[in-house]
Amino acid sequence: MLLLLLPLTGAEAFSVDQLSIEIIKQYPHPDTPFTQGFFFDEGLVESSGGYGESYLQRYQPGAFAPQQREAVSADYFAEGMAKHGASYYLLTWKSRVMLQLDPETLQETGRIAYSGEGWGLASDGRQLLMSNGSNRIRFFDPSGLIPERRIVVTQEGTPVNRLNELEWIEGKIFANIWLTDRAVIIDPQSGEVTATIDLSPLRRVLDKREKVNVINGFAWDADSERLFVTGKNWPLVFEVRLIKISD
Repeated sequence: MLLLLLPLTGAEAFSVDQLSIEIIKQYPHPDTPFTQGFFFDEGLVESSGGYGESYLQRYQPGAFAPQQREAVSADYFAEGMAKHGASYYLLTWKSRVMLQLDPETLQETGRIAYSGEGWGLASDGRQLLMSNGSNRIRFFDPSGLIPERRIVVTQEGTPVNRLNELEWIEGKIFANIWLTDRAVIIDPQSGEVTATIDLSPLRRVLDKREKVNVINGFAWDADSERLFVTGKNWPLVFEVRLIKISD
């Protein structure tokens, strides 16, 4: 079980734990994509962004090349991606459309309109969770059967802005903070940050000559309890363990 993901009660609910990471393994990052969405489904599944350059890929940790790769229409800038029910869903940045995909073929099977920009996407098993670069996360059911709700993410009363890639892990929301080496763990009911994660140790491993961009991507293998982290154009994917650095 991941560290510190048990529900907090009483006075503990208002404390924010300070976490860092321990690197367990390093893996090649096939094609060093401009990572937007990143999740685990019998292997790593990833979306890479860019107008005319967006694509989806699937690969096993340790592989030097993707086992499957599919281009996204040049009209779209691919963003966050998640599995929900029997489908994959892919956000687009400014097109205000979410693509429904077949998990086997990675081909489009439907489209769903939404308002605003699309950044990060995750699933809690009942609803999809979506970020747009602000301090808000939307919960919505793509079938429209469950009413939509929103939370404002705050840390000790202060809104946390630039929420980017999302991952649902053992009842909590993990969110990268764009343009930083920091991530937060969020209570999905209150929006309160329960822990922050310092991801800067990953950069010290990367060759300074390599083209690296921001950290962006958590993928959780629930069956094996493995946590993967990567970044945009990074040459490596890391398997990490969370460690507590303060009480």
